[in-house]
Amino acid sequence: MKSIHRSHSKRIQGLALILVISVSLGFYFANKTASPKLVIGDKNNHTNSTHSLAPDKILQDKIEDSFEHIAAKYTHLILQEDQNKHPELIRLLGEWTKESPREAFDFSVAIHNPKLRQMATLTVISKWLQQDRDEATRSAMQVTQTDLQPLLIRKVADAAYRDNPQILLSWIDTLKDYPDVHQVAQQAYIDFHLEDDPEGAANWLVRQSPETVSTKSSSQVFAHLTTQAPETTALILQNLPESRPWQSALLAYVEVSASTSPINTANLLNAMPWSEQQLDPSVASFAKEIAHIDQQAAIDWSNTIQSDALREATLQVITANTP
Repeated sequence: MKSIHRSHSKRIQGLALILVISVSLGFYFANKTASPKLVIGDKNNHTNSTHSLAPDKILQDKIEDSFEHIAAKYTHLILQEDQNKHPELIRLLGEWTKESPREAFDFSVAIHNPKLRQMATLTVISKWLQQDRDEATRSAMQVTQTDLQPLLIRKVADAAYRDNPQILLSWIDTLKDYPDVHQVAQQAYIDFHLEDDPEGAANWLVRQSPETVSTKSSSQVFAHLTTQAPETTALILQNLPESRPWQSALLAYVEVSASTSPINTANLLNAMPWSEQQLDPSVASFAKEIAHIDQQAAIDWSNTIQSDALREATLQVITANTP
């Protein structure tokens, strides 16, 4: 009898345990089904749960939830000033990019907060470039946000140069119809190449179509080269075709060399075959510099200018800048 009674008690306990587990699972799935969809970057989308997803659980949570929903949770928490979630979001986006780079990229671009959008999208594009450079590049070029696209293009250019500078140069050659993208890519190449080979950077730049060369790039290259090799710089400038708008390059040369080598600077300006309008800013800059050093020398030089209008304008600059 005692044996039957004990067996009966164990059966009752087993049934009770099954009932408890069933109820618990029922509550779990009911709560999971009822979870609201989070809007990316919506600061008003609050949640009652204070539990955060630990980084080590990312792939485990992926089994129960989508990458998108988990990323939205992290994004929401970060926008609620929980900065500890930045590393978790970055790691999640890295895993998501491995599985579905397009989805991860689209999610990141859609984040409303600019700083968080930049951080997330740059994380994704860096990973994506390692997997599929062509597709990642095309996606970066299609981004329309003006605060984001230059950063993405710079990432693409940096990755290309690190792999092989020729890859970047070949890509730049295809960007004539995309002036904004072309300018960022061109600047990236200059930034990399200028320190290693300033003369090579200058020679490469003057071979580009004039309309694709920015004032910033031209000034940067020729100012740097002038400090390293002023005679080489003067030779490159003097041999440029007349039709090419290298006004900013000449001005950069003058601003660097006028005080250190005024005679050579004057000789270059006198030898330039360009129009008066192109020479004017460089002549004015040189006249200002020389007027501070020796007014009479500045006047004597200005009297060698053949154009009456340009000579008169130069004398006015000298007079206005004489100490």
